[in-house]
Amino acid sequence: MKKRILPALLVLCSLPLMAQQETAQVPQVTPLPQDTALYYGKLENGLTYYVRRNTFIPGRASFYIAQNVGSILEEPSQRGLAHFLEHMAFNGTVHYPGKGIIDYLETIGVKFGANLNAYTGVDETVYNIKDVPVERISTADSCLLILRDWSDGILLEPDEIDKERAVIEEEWRTRNNGYQRMAEEAARQIYAGGKYADAFPIGSMDVVRNFKYSTLRNYYKKWYRPDLQAVIVVGDIDPVRTVEKIKELFADRKMPKKAAERIWYPVSDNAAPIIVSTTDNELSVANLLLFQKQDVVPFAMRASVENFAEEYRRALVAMMVNSRLSEIAQSPNPPFVGANYGISPFFISKTKDAESYEFYFAPSRFEENLVRLLTERERVKRYGFTQGELQRAKDELLMSYAKLFNERENQNNEYFVQKYVGNFTSGNPAASIETCYQLAQAFSHVMTLDFVNASCISDNDSNMVVWLMSPENAKELMPSKERVEFLIDSVAGAQIEPYRDDFERKELISDLPAAGSIASTEKLPYGITKYVLSNGAEVYVKPTDFKSDEILLHVEGKGGMSLENEGDAVTMNFLDDFASLGGLGEFSAVELQKQLSGKRLDMGASVDVYSQLVGGSSDVESFENLMQLLYLQFTSVREDSAAYQAYMDRIAGVFKNIEQLPAVTLADSVIAAVYDNHPFAKRLRYEDLPQVDYKKGLEILRRRFGNAAAMDFVIVGNVDTTSLKPLLCRYVASLPASDTVEVWQNCGFAPVPGERYVRYGKTMQDPKTSVSITYSGELPYTLKNIVALNVFENILDIVYTATVREEEGGTYGVSTSSSLEKEPTEHFEFKIKFDSDSAKVDRLLPIIGNEIKRMAEEGPSAGNLQKVKEYLAKVYTDNQEQNGYWLNVINQFVQNGVDMQSAYMATLESIDATAIKEMAKTVYECGNYKEVVQIGTAAVSRQ
Repeated sequence: MKKRILPALLVLCSLPLMAQQETAQVPQVTPLPQDTALYYGKLENGLTYYVRRNTFIPGRASFYIAQNVGSILEEPSQRGLAHFLEHMAFNGTVHYPGKGIIDYLETIGVKFGANLNAYTGVDETVYNIKDVPVERISTADSCLLILRDWSDGILLEPDEIDKERAVIEEEWRTRNNGYQRMAEEAARQIYAGGKYADAFPIGSMDVVRNFKYSTLRNYYKKWYRPDLQAVIVVGDIDPVRTVEKIKELFADRKMPKKAAERIWYPVSDNAAPIIVSTTDNELSVANLLLFQKQDVVPFAMRASVENFAEEYRRALVAMMVNSRLSEIAQSPNPPFVGANYGISPFFISKTKDAESYEFYFAPSRFEENLVRLLTERERVKRYGFTQGELQRAKDELLMSYAKLFNERENQNNEYFVQKYVGNFTSGNPAASIETCYQLAQAFSHVMTLDFVNASCISDNDSNMVVWLMSPENAKELMPSKERVEFLIDSVAGAQIEPYRDDFERKELISDLPAAGSIASTEKLPYGITKYVLSNGAEVYVKPTDFKSDEILLHVEGKGGMSLENEGDAVTMNFLDDFASLGGLGEFSAVELQKQLSGKRLDMGASVDVYSQLVGGSSDVESFENLMQLLYLQFTSVREDSAAYQAYMDRIAGVFKNIEQLPAVTLADSVIAAVYDNHPFAKRLRYEDLPQVDYKKGLEILRRRFGNAAAMDFVIVGNVDTTSLKPLLCRYVASLPASDTVEVWQNCGFAPVPGERYVRYGKTMQDPKTSVSITYSGELPYTLKNIVALNVFENILDIVYTATVREEEGGTYGVSTSSSLEKEPTEHFEFKIKFDSDSAKVDRLLPIIGNEIKRMAEEGPSAGNLQKVKEYLAKVYTDNQEQNGYWLNVINQFVQNGVDMQSAYMATLESIDATAIKEMAKTVYECGNYKEVVQIGTAAVSRQ
């Protein structure tokens, strides 16, 4: 491999050929070898297959079928049918009629939505069956048979089609927000006269309501054919047998005699900027997007060393630009709330790439942001980057490849599946992790600043697209097309200074704290060791080998906001951000980001109502740095008034317009109904901002994290206890502590008793009605109740999908969520949410309640109960080698006294129909029912 790569590295300077221009004749390139563990091939009929054995999670496999077919191929009479067809794949196939696919897979623990799903894009459609238990070979064969049915055996029965029309329309209603409407309008202007001008997968509701059955069948027959399909299987399977089974099932597929050409529709170039302005009532901030289109790398060149170099260069550039934008955001009086940069497919088209800058900001600062965006872009085009910036970006990028390499034996099936889907649909490499890491190391050494800058520095302003978005009530603040053109020209001729990078690395902690000691050691079950340190802090450590290069940290103490003055609730809304916005120790937030570049670690502190927490993670090499950050988080949260003011300036623009959003109005109404507008639940408003006290917030943080003896520290991952002990002594045992025992206080933050019904109208561009229901009541915090409540929730998911979605066509989906809380009293909360048409809501609401009532009276069906138990048992098994799971198990035991591990399976097995019947009765008869209905009403026409 090295002999083939090195010559390509020596000719890097010739690489700018690729991204900027596509020639009619594809130049000679060095192919990237495919992963040798991959079984790849094509059948005689053109169908592609990817098969790979992966035993990271034993006994599990994922089955995908990808189509190079999407909404771009629809005719006007078919708009929305690519997506409609995807839905129909779950409504009857040759071997699995009706809901047979869902019914069968749920009996083996594969949950619809979570493990069984699909998506339709503009250029591709992908179906998946994930995390399938494949201990029995027959199960894998059944999944392959489902893929075979999806390839050309979807029944498309009239009754099922007609029922699905309503479901699709409800999906459109749920997803059709302000950004979606503006994106559709922008596409019509950006791609004017081209195929992509009207290509969003959701399509036309007029077509969805009225198309003839034959129209859908014709689309299916025309485009679902073997040369446009790929079968992908990854997991604990026999790859040789799987390939043979694919051949057995799919070889008889025939190509149409006169197969339609699969056209990849081009996107036109433009000499003068395309300038698009869109507005919507449901937008809270202004947005500005600037694209500069580029020709795509030819498909045949994408899996090459040369294109890997180009993608590597693009990633470096993106990191450096985004670092600059992040620095601006934290400067005094920043122009924008947020900004980002990237190089990717242009908008919704895969046949053109683009550089893109995106800024979010207050509508009153439109022109200022446009000038700043153009200026930062021009700064890169004129001067490129500095050596320090490039080195930090290289360190960061190489670290991400090193992480993959170190965990190459511990990747889940989805990592490989997505790589192969990308190879089939976009030509992305299917190379091994080892090959990619070797290339990344090589390019990190040979890719010079001159080379990177040469590819950025340019005076070319063709192919520019500028898209301006604004709330409807601020549209008069948007610059005109002529003004935008003037500003583009003005900035291009303006005097702009190069970026200055004065940062120099130094030690995270200049004066190391005096180390404490370990007072006692105790061995606990499951390989956990408890250390009590000299300052009273308790540390629970579980070494694992689940991941080669992952260590997780969780710190928690009781108290939280409940121990503080409720009058400071507005300030306490910002504590999580105050913990990091000024930086730590001697480093500002910007400096800390640069200091930690190339290190894989992250950490954040938060204060909840009844607890304070720190969470973090790192690789093995950076673990001491993580412990240093932990020490600084407890002792040296840095005050930075300039950073605070910059932060408040950024968010003020967001809060000013957020009230008009339907989702915000609904959330406010739910908080008022369920929590009676408790100060710790109430949403912050624009008029509250003057009450925020930064200094007081820092004081609260110091109090909440000022006593390490009141905190429990949990560490899980590939940690060596011998090397860990000195770090615990140095960075945890040295933390300030006292003998004060802190416990939370009952501040009344919990659902209020009684029934409440709230119904109101909300003006919307495209009306929809949203429903939020909350049941709450007393329930002991026990393992059995935790499990029973979870089983009950999952059964209701199945029931509501069958009734409210499928039978009634009333919604795209009903969302259920449950929680069992220990503070301030042991209680449950059960929440149900859905969107629908206002004309249907009063028909659907009784169904929601009646299904719970029916379960309280009759219990669940045996089939649904068994499906859910199979699914939860599978999740439990899969979790056994997940560090995050064990972090939660230990924390649950330490904080709440509940062992989620040893008796879980026995408890799950004990959950029978009677237990669910009792849980349903507890929920239904709780006496605490809150129902909030927001009814969308049509906005006045803007014409």
